[in-house]
Amino acid sequence: APAQESEVASAIYADPSDSNSGVEVVTLEEALTTALSYNAAIREAEQRVNEQHGVLIYARSFLFPKVEASGRFDAEDQDLIPSFGQSSFGSDKTWDAKLEIRQPLYTGSRGFNYYREQKLREEAARAELEAIAQDVIYQVTQSFFDVLLARSQMEVQRESVRLLEEELRNERNKFAAGTISEFNVLRAEVAVANARTPLIRAENALKLAKEELKRILGAAPQHPQRLREEVDVKGELSSPPFQVVLDDALEQAEARRPELRQLNLLIDAAERGVAVEWGAYLPELSGTASYGIEKSRFSDELDDTLNGWRAGLEVTWDVWDTFETKSLVDQAKARLARARIAHRQRKLDVEVEVRRAYSRLLEAKALLRASEKVVQQADESLRLARNRFNAGAGTQLDVLDAQVALTEAKSNRVQALYDYNLSIARMQRAQGIIDSPHASAKEAESPS
Repeated sequence: APAQESEVASAIYADPSDSNSGVEVVTLEEALTTALSYNAAIREAEQRVNEQHGVLIYARSFLFPKVEASGRFDAEDQDLIPSFGQSSFGSDKTWDAKLEIRQPLYTGSRGFNYYREQKLREEAARAELEAIAQDVIYQVTQSFFDVLLARSQMEVQRESVRLLEEELRNERNKFAAGTISEFNVLRAEVAVANARTPLIRAENALKLAKEELKRILGAAPQHPQRLREEVDVKGELSSPPFQVVLDDALEQAEARRPELRQLNLLIDAAERGVAVEWGAYLPELSGTASYGIEKSRFSDELDDTLNGWRAGLEVTWDVWDTFETKSLVDQAKARLARARIAHRQRKLDVEVEVRRAYSRLLEAKALLRASEKVVQQADESLRLARNRFNAGAGTQLDVLDAQVALTEAKSNRVQALYDYNLSIARMQRAQGIIDSPHASAKEAESPS
């Protein structure tokens, strides 16, 4: 992918001097770093990887020898000791101790296949972790852009109120000079009052967007106060170049999406699982060796001992298990079939997701181009309306309508920028490349 496609953010920690007391100002890169470290969903997925790694270690233990130490002491009734005439053969007290090593030599490949199955499941758990991390990156990116959008919309509404208040002052001055009627003043006052309603809503939307960003970021265990701090962002919506070819995107998604890789690994693991269960049809061979010491059975002295080694082979074979193995094999085959079905469905879902993301990207590009021209036209329309009104050729209503149109155009422009930036992140998530940051939010330059 081009360099611009492999970046999601390029930003640094905000300077403490740029933030107010009690407000943590973050850039997109910092927000992503924080979320990847402390987001609850990611931390939970990490523990699933750790759990599966423990299962892998357990599976590996079946491939290596086991060493066992044991000891025993027995005392029995004299009547149980064999005798011949008046003589008894053996002692009523015995003890022994031994150290034994047992190595599986042949298990029908069950041990190796079980180990490989768990190894594949660990890799699948890591792929799941990567998928969750990409989801979190997309969520943080969207939430970060939500704050930028809400802040920009608030600035648009503030500018609208400021211009209308300026218009109101002009009308009051004209009314005081006797050049217009009180009706013009009242209409300007109504326009200002109406403009304050969307401003209040925009301010509240900004607060809610910041709270949502803070929720997604999570809080570091060593910094729980972050949950109580206000979070603000440093950056602005921009329009970075981004090009993608649909066929290339589909091919890249199939190769890069961690969900598909996870399901492929689960299919391989399920195949190993079938082999594990089928191996129960075959015999098992183990080698044993031990060294022991025991009390002599023909002596009453506890310290009269014999010691030595033993070595041998042990073969076991379940000749008839009442269809236990068959049922386990059938279950494993069903799990394999389910894994293949899930992979086919997920592959189809990913293709649809890529096509939708591509369509939304094209739509966002078109709306962005259109919004740029509309703002210029609306600004020029307001200028002409004011000139006509001041020259006596236009009406106050023309000016107010032009002001409303300009506010709407600016609002649409901000929304178009947001949609474009979000469509880039959505496209990258669909392709499975959002793990590489993209500079879609340009860091605001510090004042000189």
